[in-house]
Amino acid sequence: MASSDSPGTLVFEENQISAAITEDKVLQFFQEHGIFYESDAEIGRLADYGYVVGEDGYYFASTTSEEEAKGRITVFMLRPKTVLEFATESHNVTFQSVPSPYRLRIIPYPQIKGQFIEIQAKFEDGGM
Repeated sequence: MASSDSPGTLVFEENQISAAITEDKVLQFFQEHGIFYESDAEIGRLADYGYVVGEDGYYFASTTSEEEAKGRITVFMLRPKTVLEFATESHNVTFQSVPSPYRLRIIPYPQIKGQFIEIQAKFEDGGM
């Protein structure tokens, strides 16, 4: 399990969301938690040929700072051995971010720490 023992985190497993989340509930899950992830070796192989985001350090990031873009869904292909850390429900909050060289917006960790449940997911073979 990639989560703490809190009942609200039981839907997060180490390399995918819980199998208890059925196909008809995925969109609702995404809207509530702001993330969907799944291990997938084929995606991991494809991601090995792509551009690496943030390999020079650890930070939380957002794809935009624009309020009107909040309904957008961004898909990241994750390389094998990737560790993804995210803060649940943080997609509902506006942060003070700073630009990064990766066309993302860096969110300083003190804005996240203690405000959300933080989850760590591991992708041995890659995924999305």
